[in-house]
Amino acid sequence: MPQKSKLKYLNCFCDDICKAALILTRRIVFHLQHLNWENKCIPADPQTVLNLIDEVQKYQQKSGNSPIVVQCSNGDGRSGTFCAIASCLERVKQEQVLDVFQTVKSIRVNRPGAVETL
Repeated sequence: MPQKSKLKYLNCFCDDICKAALILTRRIVFHLQHLNWENKCIPADPQTVLNLIDEVQKYQQKSGNSPIVVQCSNGDGRSGTFCAIASCLERVKQEQVLDVFQTVKSIRVNRPGAVETL
């Protein structure tokens, strides 16, 4: 019989980011949520999206670069935008190349409709 999971809330609400951790028997799942990015809108302070990307990267490194899941209410707009921004930033770091259109095109191959406006 599997052991029960423990839920530990970090209860940190700084810079529009909520952090929580779910401790499972063999894995810790970190949950990061942008609290002020409404559907079909942009955040009042775009820096908060960059802050969220930084937080995701920190937790990903702590976990040994485990995969991440990105999700918003409809699965297209904010999720796709977040992935596009994160991908562009990573490519600039690695290759000193910025190609927003190619990044969005690549994301839309796997998720048609992602990044609702460009």
